[in-house]
Amino acid sequence: MESDSSGEEFEGWGPNEAAEAAAFQQLMLERDGIGDISVTESESESESESGNDVPADGWHQNFDFYERGFPHAFDPRGATGPTQILAPEKNIIDFFQLFLTDELIEFILNETDRFANQEKQNHPDRNKMAWSRPTLAEMKAFFGICFLMGIDKKPSVRLYWSTEDFFSTPFFSKTITRDRFLQLMRYLHFCNNQMSLQPGQPGGDIQFRQKGPLAAVAWKDKKVVTVLSTIHSNSETTVQRSSHNRETGQFEQQDIACPIAVAQYTQYMGGVDKADQYTQYYAFSQKTLKWPKRVFFRLLEIVKNCAFVCFLKSPNHQPEPGKAPITYLKFTQEVIRGLINGYQQDRRQGRPPLMALENRLQHRHLPGTFATRSWCHVCYMRVSSGYQQSRKQTKYGCLQCGKHLCLPDCFSDYHSLRDYINQ
Repeated sequence: MESDSSGEEFEGWGPNEAAEAAAFQQLMLERDGIGDISVTESESESESESGNDVPADGWHQNFDFYERGFPHAFDPRGATGPTQILAPEKNIIDFFQLFLTDELIEFILNETDRFANQEKQNHPDRNKMAWSRPTLAEMKAFFGICFLMGIDKKPSVRLYWSTEDFFSTPFFSKTITRDRFLQLMRYLHFCNNQMSLQPGQPGGDIQFRQKGPLAAVAWKDKKVVTVLSTIHSNSETTVQRSSHNRETGQFEQQDIACPIAVAQYTQYMGGVDKADQYTQYYAFSQKTLKWPKRVFFRLLEIVKNCAFVCFLKSPNHQPEPGKAPITYLKFTQEVIRGLINGYQQDRRQGRPPLMALENRLQHRHLPGTFATRSWCHVCYMRVSSGYQQSRKQTKYGCLQCGKHLCLPDCFSDYHSLRDYINQ
């Protein structure tokens, strides 16, 4: 074996070098709260006998040094930043699609279509609008519209399709209809519900699991804080929190146990502050009760910020001398243009007849009885539009139209009035 620095042959470790290396390693282990790693023969046998206690999924509660490997401090020494350089002819959307690839969008598209079909099969009364599988171009346009909503903020999603002069934004209605956008947002999904795992049982203020080199920590502070790490053990430290003393009525500082992974993240998290700042500028922030959608759109903003950083650092996309770098707003606009890419939802061509009548206003419709009760369609639409205060459920309606309707007023209005809502 030849040394890189000299032509001398390596003759092995000196008598003191091996001892010094072992002492240094032991010091590193003690610093991480692991202690002496020497294993006796009896301990080795007991570990092999208890190996069958590890759950089938591989996650267990006890920190295993040998499973994780030698600990190492978070001390990046290599070059950080983009590792792939795009050619000069590449556009901003190409940087964005380094992260949100067509394959990933196809995966989301498939899960969305699966969830929509499951909902229509399991709850047909609540999912009456016809569903068609979205295309790749339509999903890209949908994400582009979401990004555009982060720039042009309105208090309600429906106002983006308003025809009133002081709310009108025609670009939205030209790209996709309101009902289709809301339908895609409703069914947007990222996993197969039939394959979802059941949540585990809580068991204390600190929970630790390990699987191979990956450690998972959950800590109950004011909220549950979760951390994934490949460099931390299950060791703990203390942090100070304000605690209310009922006897004195004062708030006092109290030391509480905290996982070392959470404490070090809090200590060294300054590097993500700027990224968090950028992702809040033009974020799509419509309210939703389903946390996977909130997480997904947060990840979309992170993807856009990562693409922005890669673009700024790309040697083939530097601004001309004397010109300022592209702003985050301009970058976001170019991503939106690239995603939508001229997409417009297909619509029926030709001018409809001026006096065209819906099927409900033609022929003779007779009342019938459904197998289950549901909201009266007329009452529901009037309450949603603000023309009525209450709505009713009924098992009666029109079997030909497939609508639950109160008898006799709502049934009569639905089959005789063109505008049965504004009454």
